[in-house]
Formats: sequence, structure tokens, C-alpha cells
Amino acid sequence: MEDKTNFKIEYYNTLSSTNDFARDNLTHGRVIIAKYQTHGRGQREHIWQAEHDSSILATVIYELSQGKNLTSDKLSKKSAESIQNALINMGLTAIIKQPNDILINNKKVCGILIEVINNFAIIGFGINVTGYPKGLGATSLKKEMAALNISAEIDKTSIILDIVNNFDTAFKEDYF
Repeated sequence: MEDKTNFKIEYYNTLSSTNDFARDNLTHGRVIIAKYQTHGRGQREHIWQAEHDSSILATVIYELSQGKNLTSDKLSKKSAESIQNALINMGLTAIIKQPNDILINNKKVCGILIEVINNFAIIGFGINVTGYPKGLGATSLKKEMAALNISAEIDKTSIILDIVNNFDTAFKEDYF
């Protein structure tokens, strides 16, 4: 999958949180990816935990145009739909649990954290790829693909590019 957005993708081994790093480095078009977060978080400061390199832990930064009608509900909905569509492209049946979760078989596979700071949208998301927290009603792409006998290799970079391209299409008209 090709990045049609000209975004700058940055990979880090460990960050405290991709959203926290983004807040301190606001630049339009950055995609920040970490293999591990020491202080990952979700909505209402819930902890987002993932084993090293078992998940997609990413944040995308968009600069918002002045005068656009920004609503966090619309931003949340379009973000969730963009991620949902990337998972559907993999052959999975993903549904959105409003406002910020993606489920497969009624189990959480993705959480989304959106923050708007100084005219920038910071869209963070975590997708359980090979592992997931036990006992929390979660699942992983690997587990769900195996259950469907989908034997394709899970390419995190392709998934990220699909999501970023979906974001760009979804947001361009309304925000940028």
C-alpha cells in the first residue's frame, strides 16, 4: 500500500505515549508509531497496555483549517470509520462502538483517542495485532483472522498506510 498523503511516518522503539509525543511536537502530517508505550492511555485517562511490538500504536497529526465547522463527534466518527474500513479491507467484520472503539465479534480490537490542541487534531489509535490484554473483553487481528482461516501475513505498515489514506480522504473535505 502506498502513502498517497505525503505524510511523514516516524518509527520509535519506545515512547511514553504517541499522543503525548504528538502534543509536544505539533506538525501537520506526522504519523508517530511506537513499538511500545510506557504510559499509553485511552479515553478518560484509562490505561492502554500492549506487549512490546504486539500492536499498532500510532498517532496522526492534522492541522485544522480556520473557520471549519469542527465537532469532536464528527471527528471521532470519521476516525472510527477510517479504521473500520481498513480492517474490513483485511476481510474482518469490524463494527464501531461509539464513540471510540472498534470491535470484532463483540471484543475490542482498537481504541481511539482524539485530542484537539491549538488547531491541531491529534488522532491516536491502538490496534491489537498479535496480542491483547486478557480478561478485558479484547481480541487481536491475529486471533480473529485465524478463526476465519485468513492466512495472510499481517503487515502493520500496510494497515497504517490504509488508515492514513482513509483519514486523508475522510477529513480533507471537512477539516483541511
